[in-house]
Amino acid sequence: MSGTVVAILAITVLTATPVAIKGQKAELTDVENGCGVETYLTALDEELARRQESLNTGSNPLSKQRQTYAIAAAAEQEPDTACLLAAVAAAAAAEQENQQSKLQQAQRTLHAGRQALAKHIKNAAVAAALEQITFNLPGKPAYQHDATHVSLRLQAATAKPSDCSKPADGGKHKLKNKQLDPLRFDKIPAVSSTDLAAALKDPAIKLTVAGSCATHAGEWKSLADATTSCTTTAPSAWAPAVEATVTTNGKANVEKLSVYKGDKASGECKELSDLAGTDDAAKQALKDLCTAIKTEIPTPTQLALSGPTLKNNKAAQAEAAGCFRQYASKTEMTATDTANLEKLLEAAYTDSTENFSKKFRPLVEKHVQVLRSGKVQSVTIETINTAQEEHDALARLRAKEMAAKLASSQNPATPDQKESADKTEKKDGDNKGATANCTTHSTQDACTKGQNCK
Repeated sequence: MSGTVVAILAITVLTATPVAIKGQKAELTDVENGCGVETYLTALDEELARRQESLNTGSNPLSKQRQTYAIAAAAEQEPDTACLLAAVAAAAAAEQENQQSKLQQAQRTLHAGRQALAKHIKNAAVAAALEQITFNLPGKPAYQHDATHVSLRLQAATAKPSDCSKPADGGKHKLKNKQLDPLRFDKIPAVSSTDLAAALKDPAIKLTVAGSCATHAGEWKSLADATTSCTTTAPSAWAPAVEATVTTNGKANVEKLSVYKGDKASGECKELSDLAGTDDAAKQALKDLCTAIKTEIPTPTQLALSGPTLKNNKAAQAEAAGCFRQYASKTEMTATDTANLEKLLEAAYTDSTENFSKKFRPLVEKHVQVLRSGKVQSVTIETINTAQEEHDALARLRAKEMAAKLASSQNPATPDQKESADKTEKKDGDNKGATANCTTHSTQDACTKGQNCK
């Protein structure tokens, strides 16, 4: 059997796509190379991006609840009822602010996680690209330096761009044609950033020599050992060719990053001190990534409105204390005041959401004037959905209230006030008459007592 002398340079292995396995789910063991890592990490990044996007879409039902009860309070004429409505609006506003804070925190967490993930995706993409590189002999592979030296060269073959980050048919990422759920892996696959060269297969040149060369056949040795018993032949007889069957490397070194307690995807994130990493920054990046994966998207919901749920609501209490007459003048609420206020709110808001709705729903079904579709219309409060319509409705309600106060200051508002005004007007009229009569008397003493004589 003829022997071979092989010189190592570098090359890659291409992985064949397995036959489709319907319904089977990918496992961590299916991630075998840089391409597999890139596929997994891309799917994970898209999941985190989807969560980020969900934070920026959809309306906040608490905003609608606050809006409705704020307008209803402004439209209500009875002071105590208006106060109760305003307190509901205040409670909804406070909860809206709380939920917004949670949404912003989730946004920051996901952003930090994706930043940590970006470095690993970059390394995986580099490894996946290196894995696709192959070599061949160009048309003119040899170079003569002098009378005793000749060089051979390899040339990188044209490689197509890696498609490891592209989803399969149906828009879903797959590993070995298996369904991929990036959240169910117990560890995070990644490519070793310190050994990316492993992704490049060692290219080799096969040379034809004379002699048996059988001493060390089938294994890699030093050139001296590999050529033992081989006879030197003329360079033109070496017949150089690319060797692709026994070369090494060609797969990225895949790491399994342990970020979950117990190495279970269902577990909590490990503490920072328990994470593996070359430095604190590397550990923090893993912590950020795990925290992002574990981040649940807050789902704002409207407050459940009833006495038991609202009586202890601090925002509702503060608003009520500011507008109920028995508390409005107080500079400080005592424990007794707070207890009494809680009882008041519990009774006023009824014992259940159903009874609350029966009592207060008619107040949010009232009609108010608002500019809509270019003209002022009478609409029910609960149909107002935009901030523009809200402020327009509130402005018109304030204008209506000011007009009513102005009219009240100019005209008697109650029967008693009207009767008092009539008496005053009559008395003034009598006095004016007495003044006229007084002028007919010859002396001041002749004037009736109390008359305005001149």
